Amino acid sequence: LFFIFILQLCVFGLFAQGSSEIKIIDVDVEGNVVTTDRMIRYTASLKVGNEVKPGDFSKAVKRLWRLGMFSDIQIRLDDETEDGIKLTIIVKENPILGKISFKGNKKIKDSQLEEKLMLASGQRIRPNTTHDKIQELKTFYAEEGFLLAEIEDELSQAKTVRSNDPKILEITKDLTFHIK
Repeated sequence: LFFIFILQLCVFGLFAQGSSEIKIIDVDVEGNVVTTDRMIRYTASLKVGNEVKPGDFSKAVKRLWRLGMFSDIQIRLDDETEDGIKLTIIVKENPILGKISFKGNKKIKDSQLEEKLMLASGQRIRPNTTHDKIQELKTFYAEEGFLLAEIEDELSQAKTVRSNDPKILEITKDLTFHIK
């Protein structure tokens, strides 16, 4: 977010020098693994030829954030000319959920836990997802009379995925809940 603030200060200086909008002459995308450059540009509404105002950059970040696909989003001002500005949208994709497993679970059937968690292989794992799911599991265990259950999570590189695309394998993570 600090980076966006710097970008806005730089762009604000450009806007102060002339018109209230400035033209985008180039937009690069970095850091994406599975998500296409085109989809990122489209969602951000930062396309070559567009005229932008200073507030458009924070709106672009918010639109991308709402997708739930990225854990970090930055917009970098690469160059400014009389013709306009060159930008780079830098993203870090959230992992894709692979296999879900439970270790140490002896009191409740895995199928009951899976049903309670409502997680599905293939969905994106947001940064707070595993923390929230641990809390749900602890609540469920307490409701079943196991008040002292300790639960930790572990994300590990998936060994197999349904796709032959190596890019998908790269960001797919298996989730294991360790229950004591």
